[in-house]
Amino acid sequence: MTERSEAGMVVSHEQTGGVWRVRVSGDVDLATARALEHELDAAFRSSARRIDLDLVDAVLWDGSAFGVLADAAQRAERDGIVLALVGISPTLRRVLDVADLPEISGITDLTDPGRSRRVDGEAC
Repeated sequence: MTERSEAGMVVSHEQTGGVWRVRVSGDVDLATARALEHELDAAFRSSARRIDLDLVDAVLWDGSAFGVLADAAQRAERDGIVLALVGISPTLRRVLDVADLPEISGITDLTDPGRSRRVDGEAC
């Protein structure tokens, strides 16, 4: 596992087979979003066919974090990679519902299988 710490956020990753898991702890905001962006970029450059973004320990998720997420979702759709959100809080789930990101960007929400979608639009 590789880990990086940045101003109130810790981001780490591990790769198992074709899955790259990015774990985020702490605050994802203007000061730390760039570190998350770099971690996701490394995942996209790897041989992974699926990227799991584990947000169980994410505390704060601001507008700059949503920008990183939207960019990653577009890239995943373009590259045919499944981008999955794992362990999102009910509060973040409500924000995602308002933003409507899961349906338009091919993000799979593993915490609510009834709402899951793959990048090809097929139900998971």
